[in-house]
Amino acid sequence: MSYLRTLTTATLTALAALTVTLAGCSTTPPSTPVSAAPATPERTNSDIAIEGCEKLITQRLKAPATASFHTTATPPGDNAGPWILNGTVDSDNSFGAYIRTTFTCSAKLDPSTNQISVEVIITG
Repeated sequence: MSYLRTLTTATLTALAALTVTLAGCSTTPPSTPVSAAPATPERTNSDIAIEGCEKLITQRLKAPATASFHTTATPPGDNAGPWILNGTVDSDNSFGAYIRTTFTCSAKLDPSTNQISVEVIITG
């Protein structure tokens, strides 16, 4: 009986931590402008899109200094659509546990203003 109680308590604790983590990531408006430096030969539009997405996600983390990103970018097929970014971020949650969260971003670059409109979708 105590094994079942321990298992249930551990499961509920894990679910509570996941809920708090995901709830903390869902408060940003659908599309948020983020400032970006212009592209250069050393810094591509892909780099700018990734930076904008990661910057926005970092602002939403409980412990941003602990963030470690793994992000890939898919360019728009017609050079007019948004970049699609998929990845994971590993960071501490509010309980101090190091967790991984999967995300997808849509980033639309505006070279005339050096702004990126970023939409973040947390997938788990």
